[in-house]
Amino acid sequence: MLLRVDDTPVHKAMREALANALIHANYYDRRGLVIHRRPQIITIANPGAFRISILDAVSGLSDPRNYTLVKLLNLIGIGERAGSGIPNIYAVWKKQGWKAPVLEERFNPDRTILSLVLSKTSDKKRAINTSDKKRTPKSNDRKQSIIEYLDIHKSGKTGEIASYVGISPGRARVYLQELVTDGLIVAEGSNRNKTYQSK
Repeated sequence: MLLRVDDTPVHKAMREALANALIHANYYDRRGLVIHRRPQIITIANPGAFRISILDAVSGLSDPRNYTLVKLLNLIGIGERAGSGIPNIYAVWKKQGWKAPVLEERFNPDRTILSLVLSKTSDKKRAINTSDKKRTPKSNDRKQSIIEYLDIHKSGKTGEIASYVGISPGRARVYLQELVTDGLIVAEGSNRNKTYQSK
């Protein structure tokens, strides 16, 4: 009898995340299912929006678009109870001490994106506090918000980041440059085409 030695709660949660994307995908919509792996974050994006609210989905409700896939996946032991997948992913991430998963919808075209951060909540915050001792706590909180934005969205421009954090573009540029200097994020391009990415 063969036993899987790598079947940890995180592995199970990752299988649930993939199964969730498969059973909720709208295969008639544009683009396909995309999984993007970076050093500290995995994003799973599928075509189509949720048929219920994200809050309901995180709470354990379910309305799968492809019910036949649900039954097929049940036969191999994935997604045994409808609606348990997403809450289980959140629970596993919390137990690991990692940042909470981010589940979001985008439209035109419709896409559902699950972002799974593979780092502890305080890792980058500690790096910010260590390298920026003279700054105020508010500055450090804003820098942390910038890093969280880049972790979720992969990259961003100054205006987008400023809007997310709730500061002026000028102030955002100052924080972004400091984060680049500290080696916590990277910048690409120049002037209006400059974008920032999380390491």
